[in-house]
Amino acid sequence: MSDQTFNMFIGETLCFVMVYAILVWEYHNLKRNNPLFPDGIIEEDDDEFHGASEELTRWRVYWLWVPTLCDICGTTVDVSMHIIEAIIGFFLVLFAQTFTASQLVIEEKIMSKYRVETLRAVGLEEIFRLLTVVVRSIILSS
Repeated sequence: MSDQTFNMFIGETLCFVMVYAILVWEYHNLKRNNPLFPDGIIEEDDDEFHGASEELTRWRVYWLWVPTLCDICGTTVDVSMHIIEAIIGFFLVLFAQTFTASQLVIEEKIMSKYRVETLRAVGLEEIFRLLTVVVRSIILSS
């Protein structure tokens, strides 16, 4: 794993940590400022989500695994093309760009259909990436 990949991994993982730190802070801040507020439920601004109706919860969060897999495939192919001859490398770059474009289109589709904060989506994708890489490593090492 290169230094750049490792730094991106750490940064995206910290996004997930920050999401929950912010949620805990908002929950405690809301309860302290409004003791009559039941259950500390935070109302969200619907304008932020541009018309998305459903919230990305429960099993729906696994939809974010699809763009994660596209990202893993695209970056793996992109890295391997540096050690291949020019013509094969060209087709590998084209293949990697297809995965990258698919990732962006799928993410946009998910974000337009479901309400999810961007920071939470990035954090979930990073958790899915970690799980995928760990499982892949276990399978390949045996």
